[in-house]
Amino acid sequence: MELRQDGAHRPSLSSRDDGGLFGWWRDADSRARHAFVAAEVFADRAYEPDGSLESRRKQGSVIHDTDAVVARAVRMVKERTVVAIDGSVVPLEADTICVHGDTPGSDELAAKIRAGLEAAGVTVKAIGQP
Repeated sequence: MELRQDGAHRPSLSSRDDGGLFGWWRDADSRARHAFVAAEVFADRAYEPDGSLESRRKQGSVIHDTDAVVARAVRMVKERTVVAIDGSVVPLEADTICVHGDTPGSDELAAKIRAGLEAAGVTVKAIGQP
């Protein structure tokens, strides 16, 4: 994926692995380059109170309970928030939800997340589609 730096007005796609932290870079950085930027979130990962992802070195940083992951995904999209490890509510943007292919059962998890989003009234579509 390319974020053009040459000033051309051709739209391009950029994805930043920032855990969906609310708006800290999107406005000036992407709009100045006429780019569409998708904020990626991780429903199966624990978040720190500052909106960053909890280190995978810490126990509990990866959430394995499918129902909890689906509920987090729905909240991330509908409420634009996530509950951090200390219980605080952190604002975020969620344009896309990452499900790692090397996670055991990732295909089933992705299907359950999609079903949960659709049951909550969310229309699931490809990035950049109206």
